[in-house]
Amino acid sequence: MAKLVVVAVLVFAFYGVVRNACIHRDFGKGSTVCVCSAEQCDLLGKIAKQETGVAGVYESGKDGSRFLATTIEFSPVDINFTALPRTRSIIRLQPNVTYQQIMGFGGSFTDAAGSNILRLEEPLRSKLLESYFSEEGLNYNMGRVPIASCDFSARVYSYADRSDDFDLANFSLSLEDIGLKIPLLQIAQKLNKTDPLWLLASPWSAPAWMKTNKDMSGRGTLMGKPNGTYYKTWAQYFREVSGCL
Repeated sequence: MAKLVVVAVLVFAFYGVVRNACIHRDFGKGSTVCVCSAEQCDLLGKIAKQETGVAGVYESGKDGSRFLATTIEFSPVDINFTALPRTRSIIRLQPNVTYQQIMGFGGSFTDAAGSNILRLEEPLRSKLLESYFSEEGLNYNMGRVPIASCDFSARVYSYADRSDDFDLANFSLSLEDIGLKIPLLQIAQKLNKTDPLWLLASPWSAPAWMKTNKDMSGRGTLMGKPNGTYYKTWAQYFREVSGCL
């Protein structure tokens, strides 16, 4: 008879509060959103550390609840698993078994994000970014930085568009990096006070002249063979990018 002596079972939820009231806007079909204005944003608020046997729950739903904070308590019980109907879900807690460590959560610093956010006037811009990166908001500590253009760019570009520039003599960041991505990164770094802001730089494509289809879109691959001229230049391309971060 399979038994697990300690199983987490919900006993009760003893409070429910909204950190900041949500100003609802309904887009139909249950798609309600919270409006972030210069006067107010529905920030999550600092997440309190719970006592042993208590879990904190934050819930958003179609009913309009946003970041609704509740707590639930767990109690140990004896359960005969073989007697349970197959439709029941069982959660086994094994706190002594650990796997990979989660470094954090975040978003992507795309051209489109920079263009839209930096167009906002103060103090709305600050409130929006605080909702992502500050301790009172989501407290993001990671960011994906596209290397050159991506599917959220207004144009296609790389940092080495001149053909056969194997020494990358003409490597340079774009106007989008200088005017959009970097300013947004600098603001995010200032707002993140609890953790270093981890950055993951990744390309959507190699420069067109390095690819078999001579196009930054499509299914082309890197020309040549591993350890060949194109591969070495592509590796150097990454080194140049890392020196700019």
